Amino acid sequence: MQADKDADLIPISGVVEKLFPIRKLELAQSKEISFGRVIEQNLSEGVFAALDNQGNFVALLENKLQGSQIVAAPILVKGSG
Repeated sequence: MQADKDADLIPISGVVEKLFPIRKLELAQSKEISFGRVIEQNLSEGVFAALDNQGNFVALLENKLQGSQIVAAPILVKGSG
């Protein structure tokens, strides 16, 4: 049996916006996160969805203590491709 209509694909950025607070990243921050590096801490606790300057999903970020500094660390990074 075939479905009457194909399901519409939803961009991942549209999904994460419904699940997590959004943090917009600058280009330099997006590059750091794509390599698994940390950036300046989020404004509040919890998991944030990071979007690049074009609104594309980059990663999920969470604050963590690194040495004596609190930073935003990627806990899930979108792969390239």
